[in-house]
Amino acid sequence: MTRARQDVPLGPRFELPAAARAAWDALSDALTTSTPACDSDARFVADLPSAADVAHMRGVCASCPILAECAAFADASPRWSMSGFWAGMKRGTPARASGPRQRARGAA
Repeated sequence: MTRARQDVPLGPRFELPAAARAAWDALSDALTTSTPACDSDARFVADLPSAADVAHMRGVCASCPILAECAAFADASPRWSMSGFWAGMKRGTPARASGPRQRARGAA
């Protein structure tokens, strides 16, 4: 099934950086000719997917015809602008502070 491209107005509050906007346009174009493997699967938007669901979703993403476009958009987008499971990864959750960053805070 193919779809017509949909330009989604994001509004001023949700303006994306130029790289993310370009990646969104490429993803939208890909959606006009291909159906994503995750289409209609509610697990991809679940807040707390189980470990089994995560493993399943990674497999689904690996075989997706638009994986490259999905990954490019997910990687170019700010964390606050998306949630769900994109290109084989859970997105939209804050990154944990790790080693160097924690040490830098503690040293100040």
